[in-house]
Amino acid sequence: MKLTAEDVWPLILDFVKMYLGKEELKAFKKHFSVEVDESVDPLVKAGGMKAILQSFFKSNKKVYKAFVTAKKAKAAKDSDSESEEEVP
Repeated sequence: MKLTAEDVWPLILDFVKMYLGKEELKAFKKHFSVEVDESVDPLVKAGGMKAILQSFFKSNKKVYKAFVTAKKAKAAKDSDSESEEEVP
């Protein structure tokens, strides 16, 4: 089975709505001319992108560890750059 954009639009729209808000979802749909009701999609009903990522990381421990390490490194880099800006 080959996925198409129409297959993943509901997941993307649900993600935008959940993490960015309803107004951003409305703007996103308008910008991309999407006429999809994401609430009826079976993947969205099953938990959406969050559930898919949780399942993926649970099955791929090495990828999860690499992700966590990269996230910590980015946070450390961001905090270092902020502290450098505060020094006169």
